[in-house]
Parts: sequence; structure tokens; C-alpha cells
Amino acid sequence: MQVEFNPQYVQAYRLIGYENRLLANEDFNNDKKDAGDLGSGQTVTALYEIIPTDINDDILISKSR
Repeated sequence: MQVEFNPQYVQAYRLIGYENRLLANEDFNNDKKDAGDLGSGQTVTALYEIIPTDINDDILISKSR
């Protein structure tokens, strides 16, 4: 599964709990690269923390300086 957030609505996000499965930005659209495999009948839950564009977040402000 590949997830892309619309930057019009989401200014920042992070995937929680799968840090060892992250792909490099340039590999995201490369279907030959896999971050992990799921077999038939298996399930997974992906949990994202998102910051909507209409939220002013102190952490994001300090990182952009």
C-alpha cells in the first residue's frame, strides 16, 4: 500500500511504528522497491499522525526556521 496525503489539507505526517520499513523519497513511486510484503489472508493496520494545513504547530514552526 502506498499512501500520499494531499498537501492542500495535510501539512505534515508521520507513520507510527514502521520506521524500519520506510522507503527513500526517490523509491516511493518505484514499483520494483518493496518496504515489506504481506501474504494472502494477512492484515496490517497503518497509523498516521497528521497535522492539517489549518493548524499552527510549534514544532513545525521551529523546524522551518
